[in-house]
Amino acid sequence: LPGGASLHVSSSMAVRDLDTFGGNPGREVRVFCSRGVNGIDGTVATAAGEAVAEPRRPMLVLLGDLALRHDMGGLMLAAELGVRLTIVVVDNQGGGIFSHLPVRDHAGFEACFVTPQTSDLLALARAAGARTVDAADLSGLDRAIATDLERPGVGVIRVRTDREDERRRRDQALMAVDAVVREIVNNAGVSS
Repeated sequence: LPGGASLHVSSSMAVRDLDTFGGNPGREVRVFCSRGVNGIDGTVATAAGEAVAEPRRPMLVLLGDLALRHDMGGLMLAAELGVRLTIVVVDNQGGGIFSHLPVRDHAGFEACFVTPQTSDLLALARAAGARTVDAADLSGLDRAIATDLERPGVGVIRVRTDREDERRRRDQALMAVDAVVREIVNNAGVSS
């Protein structure tokens, strides 16, 4: 994000990934989230309000596909009002956060917790009045964000991911960090 931008991060995996892997965004980027308030409901509406409060700051929203579906009304209102908002939606076909919890072993896990959706997110966003882009890779995402932040109105950028691959990669990254920390602690002579 450019200096002076704002970032609103949705509850669920988006804020957890930022907490775990994001580091300091630097360059005077303001970061907002509603973690622990009302789950994923109202993410777009909240970010739109933050964007209206500081119209000179470009606003990027990072959320999952279910969070966007839960706030289509917020998307419609933001588009109707011409709010300057760039939305990046991680589309992993459902609630990826539940794959990290013991409930993933439940017999009805996919239908009851992941709740995969079949609707086309970009078609829904266009119907709500937003422009849309599919980002195929990281460089495409970077270009789409840079372009969209300069435009008025609401833009939705979709990034498709594989939920199981995401879980494996997160687990691998956390195990690697754990191994480094244990090595540091052991070399310092501290018992764990």
